Amino acid sequence: MGKRLSVNSCDLDGFEGLHQAVQGSHVDVMQLRRGSLRGRLSHVGIGDFSLSIGSFNLGVRTQRTSSDEKLIVGMLLSAEDRVTHFAFDMRPADVLVIPPAVEHDGIFHGASSYAALRFDLCDVASMFAGEARLSDPATWQEKNRYRADPAIAATTTDRLPQIVSRLAHLQDFLAEASADFWKRAIVDCITATIFRSLPPDGSGTLPSALQQGLAQFLASWGAQGYDGLAVAPPGQ
Repeated sequence: MGKRLSVNSCDLDGFEGLHQAVQGSHVDVMQLRRGSLRGRLSHVGIGDFSLSIGSFNLGVRTQRTSSDEKLIVGMLLSAEDRVTHFAFDMRPADVLVIPPAVEHDGIFHGASSYAALRFDLCDVASMFAGEARLSDPATWQEKNRYRADPAIAATTTDRLPQIVSRLAHLQDFLAEASADFWKRAIVDCITATIFRSLPPDGSGTLPSALQQGLAQFLASWGAQGYDGLAVAPPGQ
């Protein structure tokens, strides 16, 4: 069986549009200074899998209540000024973990863009299969920030918007293999930062699954990468 694909994008005309900054979750928003907030918001759905990408031109404060029982894993794509989430200072390509049923407070002091995945905690076992720490739900029960490696930061922040643009031109139904391909492409952009941030195991090296995953990510985003489609995704 295949998966239904949905890509919905809209321009933002006021901070109220950011209430839906993350698909399926309500976000309270306060604009930090005068002016007309403008931006763009895109939501991608591949079956039950969802990705949200947004950008805006003015500083805002965002809050999520503890009533949301889904896990959110987000990445800061760009920022012209300071960004904080919880007590963490964020830089572009940093990854933020917002556990289920946890209140969240974030402040963007200027124009910024972000990406966010929202999913059930029980899905981590399949999404991160092969890496014991990431596939363990306990790993995602704590607030966390994974600091980006400058060596791959530009690659990860550039590719997510490119994937959304590409998916917007596809039909509204994906074959199973094609759906898995695009979900993996999205997840790899975010987990590349996590792979580089995890401490080594007792032997002083990253687990083999992590090394393999990171190597595959860097290889797949070569000179052409998914955007150039050196190899067409399955089912296309």
